[in-house]
Amino acid sequence: MQKCKRCGLDLSADIRVCPYCGYPVEPEDEEQRRRLMLRWHLGALLPGLKRPARSFPFSPAHPITTSGQQLPVAIIVFLISVLVLLNIILVGSFGAHNVPPTPTPNTLTFPPHLSITPTFLDFGSVQVGRQAVQPVMIKTSSESQLRWNIVSGNAQWLSITLSRDIKEPGNLREVIYDVTANTSKLKVGQYSVILAINAGGGKDQQVPVKIQVILPSAPQPPAKLNVNPLQLDFGSQNVGSQQTRLLTVSNSGQKDLNWIADTGKTTWLTLDTDSGKIAAGGLPQVINVKVDTTTLTPGQHSAIINFTSNGGNASVNVVLTVISRPTVSNISPMNGPATGGTSVTITGSGFTGATSVSFGPTTTSNFKVDSDTQITVVSTAGSGIVDVTVTTPNGTSATSSADLFTYNRLMVTAIDPMSGPATGGTSVTITGSGFTSDASVSFGSTLASNITFISDTRITAVSPSGCGIVHVTVITPSGTSATGTADLFTYIPPTPTVVYIKPYSGPTTGGTSVIITGSGFMCASSVKFGSTPAKKYNIDNDTQITAISPPGDGIVDVTVTTSSGTSAMTYDDQFTYYPPICVYCHFLAHHPKVADISPKSGF
Repeated sequence: MQKCKRCGLDLSADIRVCPYCGYPVEPEDEEQRRRLMLRWHLGALLPGLKRPARSFPFSPAHPITTSGQQLPVAIIVFLISVLVLLNIILVGSFGAHNVPPTPTPNTLTFPPHLSITPTFLDFGSVQVGRQAVQPVMIKTSSESQLRWNIVSGNAQWLSITLSRDIKEPGNLREVIYDVTANTSKLKVGQYSVILAINAGGGKDQQVPVKIQVILPSAPQPPAKLNVNPLQLDFGSQNVGSQQTRLLTVSNSGQKDLNWIADTGKTTWLTLDTDSGKIAAGGLPQVINVKVDTTTLTPGQHSAIINFTSNGGNASVNVVLTVISRPTVSNISPMNGPATGGTSVTITGSGFTGATSVSFGPTTTSNFKVDSDTQITVVSTAGSGIVDVTVTTPNGTSATSSADLFTYNRLMVTAIDPMSGPATGGTSVTITGSGFTSDASVSFGSTLASNITFISDTRITAVSPSGCGIVHVTVITPSGTSATGTADLFTYIPPTPTVVYIKPYSGPTTGGTSVIITGSGFMCASSVKFGSTPAKKYNIDNDTQITAISPPGDGIVDVTVTTSSGTSAMTYDDQFTYYPPICVYCHFLAHHPKVADISPKSGF
């Protein structure tokens, strides 16, 4: 079995002309080619042997020519049969020798492929030494890699160069290549090449190329108009949009081409160029075809671009479908917590049949189409500022400043009151954004109690006990509010009072553990015996402090200091220093001290 290279039809091995498209078929295997030739010639000598169908295949390396001189059929058959038999015997015995290697195809890598026009390039008749140029238009995407193979034994007369690369909506590109046929090194005859195009490993698509080379003295073929493509489909376009597609005009003749394009009375269709001149062998010209749907109503629309020239006429059909995509003109409210759950009313048009609503990249189906102009939706979780878009079978609404939704950043902007007693118990109203019903509140590092969620911008909490100046922060599943000057809360302690101390005396050397009883001790910043700070102290609770007496002398007042002041000195806070007790006589006295003896040893 073999395949037709033009239409891909499966054919038996003895078929030489495709019965479907009429394209010549050559055996792909060299051995099969020899056996086919032998069968052909032996069929003329041996009766009963069926001869295969015969034709003249296009050969890129060898032009098809005809000769006016013919030899007798019997002599030709005899000589060819002998040569073929000898060739088969030699090759079968000794293998292939001096067989030129199959040339490696010239591989050109282009952008990913979607469609190709035209599907066949016919340069017509071109005089030796001249050239002809025709364009090939390719629509590509970025999803797969396009690969072209110029399949030919000798294709040096053919070249491909990039002409245009235009970005289109929907991540598409329209690329135009100029295919040039140069006959300066060709002989008179007919040549063909097949451009095999593969898109990311899929099935090859083929663009046959054909040219007829004629003598320089032969009459020059007239100009010939070629317009590509002959169908421009703009697809679905929203009301008020503008889109542009490309047309190419080329001259495949050997005389100058003068052309004119006319759109008639179609006001929504314009051409950037409506006339031109292309010399013989000159480069194709590109026309930007623009449609403007501002004045069109939803539905299908069509127009015709008529081309007239001295090289023939052509007509291009232009079609498009105008649709009414949804539009969002307002949303309310325009903000909500980062955790989502806000009921948002979307106002606009074209909402009938809506399939989804999106908050930025997040799509939700939790919405209700109230009418063609209104949708009610529950916001998704998110962050920052996002566009709220509506999608229907006609498309997705375009983004604008009118559809912006702001996810409230978790923050505290104010607290009231900004201070309270160190013992806690102050009810504080916290204002900000991004609050949730499961939020917690901290005063410094201590969690507050009795938290009441009022809204996503207001919470109340009862302050715990504390000291100094602390930040009030709100904690939600999305994080903790950042700290700032607006969230500072000041604890105000009462002025401390010392009621009594125990013990109320101790040695002058210090080191006595003294329990101080009174009130307002929670935020104590210092404890002093007279004017000397205690060696160390511990705040047991708001009414008790345990301090270690420093060295001292006489009777001193023990005082406690907080940010609200220092305790008043009274008879009950007095501490008496006494000399150390003698370990020998157990009396409070000063005894002589021996500083040194000399000598320190003897008999």
